[in-house]
Amino acid sequence: MEITDDAELFKCKYCGNIILIRRKVHTVTESQSPESGRQIEAQSEMIVPVVKKSAGYWVSKVITHGGHLILTETDVVFIPHQFNFVKVYRVVLPISGIVRVWKSGLNNLNIGTRDAKLNRFVIWGRDEFIHQLERRMRR
Repeated sequence: MEITDDAELFKCKYCGNIILIRRKVHTVTESQSPESGRQIEAQSEMIVPVVKKSAGYWVSKVITHGGHLILTETDVVFIPHQFNFVKVYRVVLPISGIVRVWKSGLNNLNIGTRDAKLNRFVIWGRDEFIHQLERRMRR
């Protein structure tokens, strides 16, 4: 699998598994260190769904892209369909950073994060997804 520095989600072209890359940037200030400056620690993890629903992600006020909204034990992840699988809008929301989840309209699901970002989805069967997400937010 070819992994680049500018994306978090990768899809294996052989098995189709989705892999999440979590990166931590460390600043090295020790004068004895041969590599002073920034060091990046990366950890890969396979996306294992607790709940997986067909959904659309509101890219803008008038455009949605289809895919799947996946709830794992630690994150909410939107995986776009293959023809929408682009780097521009990968959505990986750590549950620890979610402050509010609410419904609007007929099938809309809204997720607000600590950094004041709003992520909007069109999702069918949203009540089950919200219930499972709220359970994990309380932990």
